[in-house]
Formats: sequence, structure tokens, C-alpha cells
Amino acid sequence: MKRTAISLLLLLPGAALTAQEPAGAGAPAGVLLEELTWVEAERVLTEDAVVVIALGAAAKEHGPHLRLDNDWIMAEYLKRRVLDAADVVVAPTIPYHYYPAFFEYPGSTSLQVSTARDLVVDICRSLARYGPKRFYTLVSPPSARSDQRPTPSPVRGSCCTTRTSWRSPPPWSARSPSRREALTPTRSRPR
Repeated sequence: MKRTAISLLLLLPGAALTAQEPAGAGAPAGVLLEELTWVEAERVLTEDAVVVIALGAAAKEHGPHLRLDNDWIMAEYLKRRVLDAADVVVAPTIPYHYYPAFFEYPGSTSLQVSTARDLVVDICRSLARYGPKRFYTLVSPPSARSDQRPTPSPVRGSCCTTRTSWRSPPPWSARSPSRREALTPTRSRPR
């Protein structure tokens, strides 16, 4: 059922506007970086951490019937689904990228391809300074697919991969303790 819902979401851009969270959902497996303090971030940005960076245009046309931020809404929804399902650190959504096909439409914004690439690489390099070596970009919408390719590793020993289809299981796996557990204070054991 989850795969179907995500597949439909990618095919029907307006679906994100009415998407509901599953009933009875528990605590997410991962953490949102923007909701942490720097002390908490230090605990979860470890060498084995997997960082997911969502891309979703905050201002790009979708015809006269949808808002310009439709891609951003979809990216936010998808990043929350990944957050619930996987032990990952999810970085804030990037609202601007390279969307050259939409220049003609008022309100649509786009970066130069080199700027867009450098933006993602710089984010990966910044976060890699604290330990993470694996980075994945979650690309929303399908219109950005042709411009998103795996980029050269921004950090020695790391990878930066673009994921545009959620029909197969994502490449990250659960770890112990989870990122969420790393934020929970633990009692010291008697020696």
C-alpha cells in the first residue's frame, strides 16, 4: 500500500495537497536536522549517519490550477515519509534548484546548473565535517529528474546519490541505536 501511495504521489502532483499522515503513526525512525540544537546534531551526525536532502521548488509553475510551491509541498511530504520509515538524518528541504524549462512562466525561479550543483555539494561538505559520509538527495518532482545525476563525491570516502524513484527499497538500512534514541538521555551504568 505504501508503494502505491508514493507512486501515485509522483504521478499526480496535486495529491500532495491533500495527503494525510497514516493513522496511529508512532515516533519517526529518523530525525529532522532543523528541529535539533547543535548539541543534539552533534550526537546524530556520526560517521555511520545517512543524510537525506530533499529538493523541491518553492516557486515553479504547474499550470494555472496548482500553486507555485507544489513541488516543495511534495518534497516535504516525501521527506516525512522517509523520516518515518528509515533511521536517517533529514536536512532542510532545498527550495531552489535548476529548472530551466520553466523560465517563461511568471513566478518560476531557477538557478544556473553549476550553482545548483555547487549548492548541494556545499551542503554535503558542510555536514560531512561532523562525520556523515553518505548523502542522498530526494528529488521532487519528476520534471527535475533529467537534471539530477549522481554527483562526484563531495567528500573523500563519501557518496552523494540522487534518488528519483521510491518503487524499490531505499539504500539505507536501520541502525542501532536509532538517531531518535541517540537524542534520549541515558542513565549511567554502575561500574
